[in-house]
Amino acid sequence: MLAGQNPDYLIEQSRKYIDGRRRDTFMQGVLKALSVDEIAGMSLYYAAQAVEPQPTQPAALVEKGKQYFGKVCVACHGADARGTAHMPRLAGQHPGYVLATLQHFKKRDGIRSNPEMESIVQGMSEADMKAVAAYVAALP
Repeated sequence: MLAGQNPDYLIEQSRKYIDGRRRDTFMQGVLKALSVDEIAGMSLYYAAQAVEPQPTQPAALVEKGKQYFGKVCVACHGADARGTAHMPRLAGQHPGYVLATLQHFKKRDGIRSNPEMESIVQGMSEADMKAVAAYVAALP
C-alpha cells in the first residue's frame, strides 16, 4: 500500500526499482518510463492519500505482534509504525504483503534487499512474522 508513505521513501524505492536494487519486472518497467518529475509527483500524490483500514485481525495474534514489534521493530519503524524518510510506513499495510516481504528478507532471495532487515528477520519464526503483519495491519 502506497497511501500514507513518506514521499522521500517512495522516491528512494523508485530509484531502487530503476537501478535493480529492488526487483519486480512490472514496477521496473513502469518506473523506467517515468521522468524524475513524474516520480516526484506520484510520490507526493500517494503520500497524501488516506490509508484504508484493513480487515480485522485476530486479537491474540495482534497482541503477540504488538509485543514483538515493541521489542524489535519500533527502533526503526517508530512507535506508531508510520515510518520515516528511510523506513516504510507499516501501519495499515496489507498483512499478506508484510508477511511476504519478511519472508523475502529471511530467504535473502534478492527480491527485497536490506542487510539490516535480513539480519533481524533471521531470528523471527513464521509465527512471529504473521503476528507482526497482523499487528501493523491493525494500526491506523
